[in-house]
Amino acid sequence: MEYKLHFTFLLNYDYWANERIIESVKENNISTGKPIALLSHIINAEILTIARIKKTKYIDPFEVRSIENNMELSKSINSEWLEFINSLRENEFNNLIEYDNIKGEHITAKIWEMFLHMINHSTYHRGQIATSLRIMNITPPASDLMNFSMLNKE
Repeated sequence: MEYKLHFTFLLNYDYWANERIIESVKENNISTGKPIALLSHIINAEILTIARIKKTKYIDPFEVRSIENNMELSKSINSEWLEFINSLRENEFNNLIEYDNIKGEHITAKIWEMFLHMINHSTYHRGQIATSLRIMNITPPASDLMNFSMLNKE
């Protein structure tokens, strides 16, 4: 597997999907509630994952931020992830990382496993945001991988 190519594609998808949610939340003047909390959690988890890999300071995965702050953090963490992915050699995606999860359990995982977990985690919570928006009688934006892929065909 060509990790860099594959993970860059997934990271671009993740950023696009998060931006679609952010735009929808802004357009519908949502400033509190479940969509904001879940969006904050998605971005916090993306920051937390790379912090675990780089062994830097962790953040609270459940801190709720404003939509504007989430927009800024989404852009900066995406850039940090792209830079990190591009800095690795293919074999380094198999490097083992040890950390304690939020339950205090000791985890040992490969970088590629952590990255895929992060992408799946984000997708899962975007689905929850879509459900929350529907409950509010708001049609959520399409944020699935196939929509992204179709829009980005050459």
